[in-house]
Amino acid sequence: MHELGPADSGADLSEIVAALLARAGADETAAAAIARGAVFVDRARAARPDQRPTAGQVVSVTLSCGGPPELELIAEDEHVLVLAKPAGISSVADLSDRSGSLLGIAEARWGAGLHLLGRLDREVTGVVVALRTASARRRAALLRRAGRIEREYVAVVAPAPAWQERDLDLPIGRHPTDPRLRAAGGREAVPALTRVRVVAERPLEGREGPALVEARPVTGRTHQIRVHLSHAGHPIAGDRAYGGPRRLTRADGEVLACPRVLLHAARLRMPHPGGSGMLEAEAPWPDDLRRIVAALESRR
Repeated sequence: MHELGPADSGADLSEIVAALLARAGADETAAAAIARGAVFVDRARAARPDQRPTAGQVVSVTLSCGGPPELELIAEDEHVLVLAKPAGISSVADLSDRSGSLLGIAEARWGAGLHLLGRLDREVTGVVVALRTASARRRAALLRRAGRIEREYVAVVAPAPAWQERDLDLPIGRHPTDPRLRAAGGREAVPALTRVRVVAERPLEGREGPALVEARPVTGRTHQIRVHLSHAGHPIAGDRAYGGPRRLTRADGEVLACPRVLLHAARLRMPHPGGSGMLEAEAPWPDDLRRIVAALESRR
């Protein structure tokens, strides 16, 4: 990922992509990366090597790894698989992910016929439950309608809230101009509630610093946590779609890049869809989130 500056002026996309691939040590050519749909300028897939991005735009390349990523298995039984979703893959196959999705990778490894209990956005990490049996799917649907699936997320937001705990109770609907996004109070809005608690503030010298928050969605709307926190004035770091900062700066001047949405589905608790006991699962923090929080804490 590279944010263009004055030094990139006049360069066409193929030159910029070639430099990014060389920096990453990749053998692929710029033309091949563009042809396989792996290059984006901001949020739009690039199609022309001679395109000339402008200063301030972000060029990103999804590297070809020679195969799908390994999925971490948290737990399994005859009714469910509990997986830790990595960043950079969609939950299900879509036009933004030609190389595979979490569901496709899981079915290739554990067999077809899986059904995801819920989906995480492409850049979001954490606990995902895949249902293996028809009875588990039926019971999970009833549990969802009854509001008995508890999820807890952690996120880095900036600036930090002035409050310690707050219920963000705002209906969410369609974005007025971008069909991929959602908006508080948008078209066809439906009720949405997220309970948020500040875990720890990380004030940075001379500016409003970020905070680590826990978010518990009571409802399950598309982009709910991202929209609610952004509307409240505390967007998630790395969430460019909803106004989140692309970087954080420590007191010593070190710049911490936030190349993705720093949102992680940390824990899930629900009655077991197989019909016995409780299903509780926790996904470890990904390395990038852990590094950023540790870096902010180190000069606190």
